[in-house]
Amino acid sequence: MKIKLILVALNLLFTFASCSDRRTVIGVSQCSNDTWRQKVNREIKIGQYKYKNVDVSFCSADNNAKRQVQQIDSLVESNVDLLIVAPSDASTVAPAVERAYKKGIPVILFDRKIDSDSYTAYVGADNVEIGRVMARFIAEKLHGKGRVLEIAGLEGSTPVEERHKGFVEVMKRYPNIVTTTVNGDWNVDGARKIMSRCLANDPNILHMARCWCPLLCAY
Repeated sequence: MKIKLILVALNLLFTFASCSDRRTVIGVSQCSNDTWRQKVNREIKIGQYKYKNVDVSFCSADNNAKRQVQQIDSLVESNVDLLIVAPSDASTVAPAVERAYKKGIPVILFDRKIDSDSYTAYVGADNVEIGRVMARFIAEKLHGKGRVLEIAGLEGSTPVEERHKGFVEVMKRYPNIVTTTVNGDWNVDGARKIMSRCLANDPNILHMARCWCPLLCAY
């Protein structure tokens, strides 16, 4: 659904760009280079191929917020016409996005937000509701009693904070379900090590993987 939304936005931009003779440059700043984001980049490239005067420049911060700040500043210095950003960190990346926005470059935040309102548009899901949905699912499967290990993504990422908020909101209604939260940094290998360590310390713990758990998907 999110990919479809950003494709609609990009198609509109590509259409407007095609009405001009000058080349339009779009900068895409991804927080990581996992399989899912590679797919998003491929979808953007497909949209680009439909127009002869549109160029797209991609970069990935590999979950390093400071590196993403440098990459965004570099894209701005190269005079991109539009900036698409999936922020690695809500606070660290915010100043770079603000600089781009104040320079007059339209900024679309994709999938994640920043600690600022200096951007043009946000394309993403209702992450708080995602947390609620998964909490209700887990509570139903456990019949209101049990132990849950939540393996979250990178600390400081807004999807992590918002999904956790929705999850906790619903779990408060189930006092007989004990929850523990650890960070997996959106990394599959790291999440597996965390899970193995938790099982070794407490083999009775019940792991109910949520949809943002990197054991199931590299977000």
